[in-house]
Amino acid sequence: DSRGQKFIIKVDPLGNPNMATAADVIGAKFFYALGYHVPENYVVHFEAGNLVLDREAKVTDAQGKKRRMKQRDVDEILLNVPRDPEGRYRAVASKKIQGTLLGPFRFHGLRKDDPNDIVPHEHRRELRGLFVFAAWLGHNDVKSLNDLDCIVKEDGVSSIRHYLIDFGAAFGSDSFTAKSPRAGNRYLFEVRSSIVQIVTLGLYVPRWARAHYPNLPEVGRFESEIFEPERWKPNYPNPAFDNRLPDDTFWAARQVMAFRDDEIRAIVETGEYGDPRSADWIAKSLIVRRDKIGPTYF
Repeated sequence: DSRGQKFIIKVDPLGNPNMATAADVIGAKFFYALGYHVPENYVVHFEAGNLVLDREAKVTDAQGKKRRMKQRDVDEILLNVPRDPEGRYRAVASKKIQGTLLGPFRFHGLRKDDPNDIVPHEHRRELRGLFVFAAWLGHNDVKSLNDLDCIVKEDGVSSIRHYLIDFGAAFGSDSFTAKSPRAGNRYLFEVRSSIVQIVTLGLYVPRWARAHYPNLPEVGRFESEIFEPERWKPNYPNPAFDNRLPDDTFWAARQVMAFRDDEIRAIVETGEYGDPRSADWIAKSLIVRRDKIGPTYF
């Protein structure tokens, strides 16, 4: 930006304006409130003329080769970005995390280069309890690629800080499209459910496939009626989630239940939805999902 700070810019799919950008901003705020390190995410509006192409900017072409970025590349990107009623583009600006980036951490084992990492990740409460938080917020894309370790220095002492990143696939968003009804209910690859469909010739319709979703492109697919906290599933099996114990989920549920209705609505408002009905649906769904989490884990 004009002050020299670096941001990662992400946009919405044409068919679902505001959906992924709102999810990224709201998700980051909820996980920050829950005690995790996250990037600073902001909704920004801009015109094409606000963008100045850096001379060192590179782009990877269809053959996987890097070359100097041209204005035509920017124009082609903007062709696939929705505009608001005033003709501006919208994006989420994610402030670049400071420090020396080390890459993602895993949900099992230890970091051999971190002397403070002495508890296997699959037995860390903040990762096992993350199951409850991810279920509440519909953050089913919980995987190693969506977290980040970096070396930071505070008061002259260096340490590794662990971040959760990329919440564009939370709530009803799947980043590039609305969520599939399967999301949160089945793994992406699951043998058992495939066998059931084969044996029943596709006649068996699971309860999650009969869920009602609003006709709100900004929301995507997010609901609370059929949501069952303990039956929720991420996209992929997660070792930390599979090792969760009742005291882990009790710890997490206490934090979820501590959110008041007005606090939930205030955080959802930061997503800057264009339609008030979208913010209302997300907030109401989170409140109902919160109220199901308490009885399940208490």
